[in-house]
Amino acid sequence: MNHDAPSRPLSDAPGLKDLLLWLAGRRVRRRVNGNSMTPALEHGDEVLADLNAYRRREPREGDVVIALHPYQTGVTLIKRISRLTPDGRYHLASDNPAEGTDSAAFGPVDRKRILGRVSCRFGGKPRLTQLEENKPC
Repeated sequence: MNHDAPSRPLSDAPGLKDLLLWLAGRRVRRRVNGNSMTPALEHGDEVLADLNAYRRREPREGDVVIALHPYQTGVTLIKRISRLTPDGRYHLASDNPAEGTDSAAFGPVDRKRILGRVSCRFGGKPRLTQLEENKPC
């Protein structure tokens, strides 16, 4: 993974905009299972994700995304996009590769497997993390 990818610290709580969008059904809430994204996201953290984010723009390096596992039906992953491959697929990386399965194991994924962009962490213990390049929620 390119650890030089742009990222910005996010606050520990969603902003009013994300909360309103969640209440309106325009954000989904997901729980992190496992330690593959530590320190940005820890086991048990909850995140809000925008499933329409990539209707407005293409996924970018550094985005934290929710994606479908390429080989396990019904399994979703929370990973960071580390790069776009020459064939137009996305390399998904764990922030903590020793604890997770990512494109190093299953290869790059097609754009259609990326469901949405994580916009912020929802609740959890207070801490400042490097989650993504987009503005804090």
